[in-house]
Amino acid sequence: AVEMDTHAAGYSIYDVELETRIQRSLILRAKEQCSGMEVFSVIFGEYLFIVPYDAKNEDKSMLRERLEDSFQRPVEVDGKTISSFVRTGYLDIQASDIISYEDAQMCLDKILYCMTRLLKERTLTRYEFRDYEYESYLKKKRRVRALHTIILHEKISILFQPTVHLAEEKPLYFEVLTRVEHDAYENTGDFFSDLQEFSKNREVDRIIFKKIREALEKGE
Repeated sequence: AVEMDTHAAGYSIYDVELETRIQRSLILRAKEQCSGMEVFSVIFGEYLFIVPYDAKNEDKSMLRERLEDSFQRPVEVDGKTISSFVRTGYLDIQASDIISYEDAQMCLDKILYCMTRLLKERTLTRYEFRDYEYESYLKKKRRVRALHTIILHEKISILFQPTVHLAEEKPLYFEVLTRVEHDAYENTGDFFSDLQEFSKNREVDRIIFKKIREALEKGE
């Protein structure tokens, strides 16, 4: 999965036809480097490359280096020397692993995840798919679906943990601990991390202060 950005003399190119010719030149050069490569355009400037290789006879790291070299070298278009900035994401899948429609869908989801990482983290120029990162992403994707339900139905409880002055045997203050009453969040830290990312802090603060007020009114 790649995202292409092309420049001429330090200025971005806004001529769509010229940009198309530049990208076509880059793709043709890449095809020369890798025989049997299939190219699919997702949207303008984003492509999926299917590069078959023999794991026994080819070094995939060398293959990637050849691809990256072909993308990063300037191209000649309309008498201009055009430089390119190409962000690449890599995912290795054995063809024998794709048997059913579900397998193909899973493969597509992983490819889109690579592209998401490239788009989200603008400093990344290269991303290699890692199973553990993807699993963490899926877990987060599943749990954040519960955020709306938790906030809507106020599935949050609070506990009061006192700090006590031992000599006087009196509480100095109470720390308020938050617990989420939903199976999606076994770790409260994940809950607050997701709230921060999706800007839901104020809504949850409102629920917490409401429950604190109710506890005080009841003398708890």
